[in-house]
Amino acid sequence: MESEDALPHYFTMMKQLTLFGFFTSEVGATEVLRYEAVPGRYDGCAPYNGEPAWAT
Repeated sequence: MESEDALPHYFTMMKQLTLFGFFTSEVGATEVLRYEAVPGRYDGCAPYNGEPAWAT
């Protein structure tokens, strides 16, 4: 039985760090995610149509 303050598995930590590093890099934020310096107004009730996530 694991205690609540146990560290996650090393593979999970490496995966999270790799994804975080990629999506916060210039390539990940501009070519994979949709990047717009000023995204405009906030519309919280917009329907999801399967497009990539926003970088900002």
